[in-house]
Amino acid sequence: MHKNKLPKYFLFVDKYEKNILKNDITNLGIIYRNYSKKQNESDIYRLRSYCNKKKFKFYISNDLKLAIKFKTDGIYIPSFNKRITLNKASLNKNFKIIGSAHNQMEIKKKLDQGCEAIFLSPLFRIEKNRSYLGICRFKLLTLKYKNKFIALGGIKKQNIKNGYLRPFAWRGSEMMAISAQNTTIHVAIATWEMTTYFDKRKKFNGIKLQTSKWMRPQSNTAPTQAKAAGLYMICTLSKHIAEEKGFDDSLMLDSNGYVAESTGANIFFVKNNKLYTPVADCFLNGITRQIVIQLAKKNNIKVIEKRILPKELSKADEIFLTGTAVEITPVSQIDNKKFKVGEITQKFVSLFNNLIESKY
Repeated sequence: MHKNKLPKYFLFVDKYEKNILKNDITNLGIIYRNYSKKQNESDIYRLRSYCNKKKFKFYISNDLKLAIKFKTDGIYIPSFNKRITLNKASLNKNFKIIGSAHNQMEIKKKLDQGCEAIFLSPLFRIEKNRSYLGICRFKLLTLKYKNKFIALGGIKKQNIKNGYLRPFAWRGSEMMAISAQNTTIHVAIATWEMTTYFDKRKKFNGIKLQTSKWMRPQSNTAPTQAKAAGLYMICTLSKHIAEEKGFDDSLMLDSNGYVAESTGANIFFVKNNKLYTPVADCFLNGITRQIVIQLAKKNNIKVIEKRILPKELSKADEIFLTGTAVEITPVSQIDNKKFKVGEITQKFVSLFNNLIESKY
């Protein structure tokens, strides 16, 4: 890491622990943030040694004397400290000043205190009655400054034992043009308690699909192997139309008229004790899809990946969907054709549930 460059990642700690990090990571800065009246210099010494060994940057919060004594890479000035004033000329040229703020007034104060980088928080709502910035306000507050701003806050322990995680990555609003080369990349992670995607009764007895007029794009017209927001627009349109007509979801074909998937899940059908599924070349090869194929092979059930015409589905013995949210959900009807929830579908539901329970 370049001596003058700020780390890409930061970790706040209030004491030394032997295994601070469980995973290997580089380009990290550790900020010792302990506001006790009497600092534990033994902890600071061990953290300094740990950072030297790992080639991490090390910063101390709120105490310039300690920062100089332990030759840290800089100091962190919390938002509540509005009195400290540093003379940069008297400090090592590589010494960094980092601060935190929650609003415009505090940003100005941190800039007056010489902060090169400022943690701005909280980005997301973490408590019901506590204010938060949100993405738009964060951008508005930071656009006119050249300093580095780091979004912080909005993550708290959820205590979710059976949950659904959805990471998001998106580019910022710095550019109006189609090109996004100079925009900031943002990341957020949403969590939900895991509930059934479809009604529990329907999931047991099977859901109804309507064939959509919208088709999955070819792989040379869109990044079909990406879980990209733009690819879900036709899924939303299809599902809304299906729900308005009394169906639970839509069956989507590809641009050549072959079966692709549902709006958010892969599809399988059973015929003569064999498992058939479309070739995943214009839609996402889902994790649950891959697991089902592995389970089938382990249980001596032949899996055939092929181009499937809609009329072939009408001859199926059983049909089911797979996905992270839907898990394994049987299909009882496609358009006017009805299907039974058979033994093989129930077997895969059982195998999948046992696998998940064994992991957790």
